Amino acid sequence: FESNHNTLRRNVFLIPVMSETKSAAKVFADIAHKEAKAGSFVVIVIGKKTVVECQGTGLSELKKALASDKVMFAAINVHGVDERANVKSTRTKMIQINWVGTDVAPMKKMGALSGKAKIAKIFKGMAATMNVSDVEDLTVESIAKVLLDAGGAHKPSYYLFGPEESEKFDLNFYSKDNK
Repeated sequence: FESNHNTLRRNVFLIPVMSETKSAAKVFADIAHKEAKAGSFVVIVIGKKTVVECQGTGLSELKKALASDKVMFAAINVHGVDERANVKSTRTKMIQINWVGTDVAPMKKMGALSGKAKIAKIFKGMAATMNVSDVEDLTVESIAKVLLDAGGAHKPSYYLFGPEESEKFDLNFYSKDNK
């Protein structure tokens, strides 16, 4: 068995979904649905064809899917949860991540620009967009900041980026008496 680090990560942790029957738009619609799990994501590569690279759940798994030698586009479903004394409501926020890996050849980096126009036809209703080239820059804190900067008068109690406790980001906006 011979494998490089990227291949091993993909095969062990991620769900490959490349199939002739499931289009990128359909996979996106599945993860963007308001009933989708917090942290549901899809990673797409745009070249001569639009290819769904993988889909899964959780920010930590999404970070594993981003290859340093590729231009990729990802969308993640973040849940903004407002939890108070008598009420709990959840709003989904879709975040677009434009990924240009650090090992992408200069000529391929130009493909990111044309890819943005193509991905805009697939990724609809985005709350915010991030341009990222280092997985260390993709954190619950950085995404929460982008969401907060995007606006909205009512801030949630916390954001959920996946099933792990480390994928919850408490915003601490409300006093303990009002929770």
